[in-house]
Amino acid sequence: MDKDAKNNIINSVIKSCQENDYLFVFNFKGLKSNDFFSLRKSLFDETGDKVVVVKNKINSIAIRKSDDINSKDDFINRLKGQIAIVATKDPIAVSSILNKFVTFEKISFEFFSDKSTISEKEDLHKMAKFINENGLKSYLVGILKSSYNGIAGVLNQKSSI
Repeated sequence: MDKDAKNNIINSVIKSCQENDYLFVFNFKGLKSNDFFSLRKSLFDETGDKVVVVKNKINSIAIRKSDDINSKDDFINRLKGQIAIVATKDPIAVSSILNKFVTFEKISFEFFSDKSTISEKEDLHKMAKFINENGLKSYLVGILKSSYNGIAGVLNQKSSI
């Protein structure tokens, strides 16, 4: 890869960090290509976020150049193995999707960061339990629909009396 191509990738990683509030880092060693495609598709379809896979050295350079990330050395020291990064504004939805893959031992979650602090693996499971925006909408629609059906049932019973 030539220098211009590397710089373009580094700038793309920096831009992704700047445009998003959270960074999720996971190791995908052993993940089959169709499972990795499924993970990428789930993340993009549900959140619009992309999975970024580049060499750890390029990630390290981008993180060092980024003004948005604190604890740069700690962040960089954790980039080991086959690492993928998801930059997002919706940490609950992303954690929920990643947690599904972690549960089935398809990936190993490394850490996530709000760019000022680094959170550990255990926090992913806690965050995944929260309802994301789409889940909340579905829940509310379900409540409204069941209430509507209940009222309609009561009205139907009264009209047949």
